[in-house]
Amino acid sequence: MQINATAQDLVKLLQAFDQTLAPGKFDELSTHLDTLTRQTQASGKELVDYTFRQTLFLGLILIASACGMVLASAVAFWRLKKKFA
Repeated sequence: MQINATAQDLVKLLQAFDQTLAPGKFDELSTHLDTLTRQTQASGKELVDYTFRQTLFLGLILIASACGMVLASAVAFWRLKKKFA
């Protein structure tokens, strides 16, 4: 029973595949694939650009935080040195 259903599904799949690769459909399929490839490339470029900007922004935040910590430590050290001198 299961083998029969699987065989029928396979026949349907092969028929659909045969219709897709028919000479008239091949140019249409090629056009669709070209459009899809261009859209995928554009989406990929947008994703890479977005990721780069976010990483750059995070780096700037980390650098600013580190500078703030160094400045706060220097001020605290200066005040303590002045207090105990």
